Amino acid sequence: MKRSCSHKSHYTEKLKHLKSTIQKQIRNAYWSYLESVIFSDTLGPGHKKKFYNFVKHKKTENIGITPLNSEGHTHSDPVSKDNILKKQFESAFSKPSPLSLKQ
Repeated sequence: MKRSCSHKSHYTEKLKHLKSTIQKQIRNAYWSYLESVIFSDTLGPGHKKKFYNFVKHKKTENIGITPLNSEGHTHSDPVSKDNILKKQFESAFSKPSPLSLKQ
């Protein structure tokens, strides 16, 4: 006995509703936590530590590709780094040459 499509769509709609409800609850909990960290009435030493710990974990840095060494030289310009990485990629993923049986 096959189930109808309406039965399946009912579960899909229920799943979407639950997903959005959970996302709202997570968002509210996050902002509640953030307010407690920033706007805490008790300004003791633990408050500053909690705040700076939160800031430290939210910090992101985009440093890109660090300078690369090739043939005894350090290269920091983008074109040289591109060529070095391209050469490395080609050597790692080139087609293998046929083996020869020389004696």
